Amino acid sequence: MSELTGKNLDNIAVLIDGTYIEERNNGCILRGSDNQQIYILNNSLKEKYENYLSTAQNQIQNFATVDGYISVGIHNKDFKF
Repeated sequence: MSELTGKNLDNIAVLIDGTYIEERNNGCILRGSDNQQIYILNNSLKEKYENYLSTAQNQIQNFATVDGYISVGIHNKDFKF
């Protein structure tokens, strides 16, 4: 691993890895599709994330801005704007 990559990884708590596959978007937590892997890189937050992953449901948050709205989260595969 290069030094730059190591420095970047130090600033990441959770990494989602894998190609997004529309047909496998089933509302799973933190991932766009169920083939993607979740890596918890910050050990001090590991218990918190594991608890969240075992109890939470996928959520979408919508925010009003001066230009319109921002929708944050992973939408279901059938979502239409």
